[in-house]
Order: sequence, then C-alpha cells, then structure tokens
Amino acid sequence: MTVLFMAEKRHKRGAYHVWTVEQEHFLIDSIVTCKSYANLQELFNNKFATSATVRMVEHRCRKLGLKRPYNAGQFQNGGATPPNTKPIGTEEITCGNEVIVKVSTERMAWRPKQRNNTGKNNRKCWRLKKHVEYERAHGKIPVKHDVIFLDGNKRNFSPDNLYAISHQAKMRLLINGWVFSDKNATLAAVKLCELNIAIKKSTK
Repeated sequence: MTVLFMAEKRHKRGAYHVWTVEQEHFLIDSIVTCKSYANLQELFNNKFATSATVRMVEHRCRKLGLKRPYNAGQFQNGGATPPNTKPIGTEEITCGNEVIVKVSTERMAWRPKQRNNTGKNNRKCWRLKKHVEYERAHGKIPVKHDVIFLDGNKRNFSPDNLYAISHQAKMRLLINGWVFSDKNATLAAVKLCELNIAIKKSTK
C-alpha cells in the first residue's frame, strides 16, 4: 500500500487532487510569504501545472496545521505596526510550531524566469529558520529535500542537529515513528530509510 500520496476530494463538483510530499512542502515553505490563499493557490498551480482550487489549497493547509502568520502589507487590529516593517532577523512562531525568520524587506511577485534550480523564488521575506541555519552551516538544501531536527526539538538549531533528508525518506521515517530524542538513534533510522530506498531503486 503506497503511503507517499494523500488525496483531497471535493464531492460537490467531483474535483480531485492528489497531494505529493513535494507539494505539501511547497505549501509549508510558501504560506508565510503569501498575502492570501488565492495568492498561494496561484503560486502552487504555476509551479506544479495543476488546477487546484483556493478551497483545496486552504483545506490542505489547515490539515497540515498551517496558517498565514500575518496579513501582508496591512495593519493588524488595534493599529499595530504592519508586519512588513519588522526588521530583518525578526522571528515568529507558526501554527505548526516552526520558527520563521525575516530575511528580506522586499517581497517579490511570482516570476518563473527568476526561479532558482530548486523551483523556488530566489528571494523571500520570511523563511523557516531551520533552512536558514542549515544552509549557513552545510550549504544549499538539495532539491526535493527537507531539513529535520534529529533530536525532535524544533528549537535546537545546532548544525549537527539539522539533517537534509529526501521527502521520500522523511515520509518513511515519520510513518515508522523513528524520530527519537537521541539524535544518533534518529540518524541511524534515517540512514536505514535511505538504504532501503537505494536498494529498492537498484532492484527495479
């Protein structure tokens, strides 16, 4: 039974979309920079050449525990300082309990010709802190990879606690519940997942 994909359905119109791990990670990375779910839907469909509706994208974000941390370019209730004036280096917590950090004061529109080789915009206002810290210590995150905390602590950004894992291996790791407080045990489990994937590919 395959576990690498999850399905969303809209029974009202019969619309159907199969969510891949890569697409879910795109939502995680992009939601903090979008001014609306409609904006996120547009970016998503442009990147993956799909026809997902705004409702589908919003529903998937909620299923993943994601929420936009602010309304871009607008004052919040009570006349608070608009979030786009926050200084670079500002940190916030998302609904998924992830730390994001402001890395730029300039927001860029979606321009496919300006994407880098990972398919992502070259510049964003906010990024996951684990990505920033990983790239500072280890270099660029490989394509179709995510960064995990080996000890499961989302506040431990030590270079030796951050590991770039493929989406496929990460899914296996999470399904088996192999994320431990002992980072060496988690790393051993990661290596086992990567080995099993490599063996499976070599026997095809």
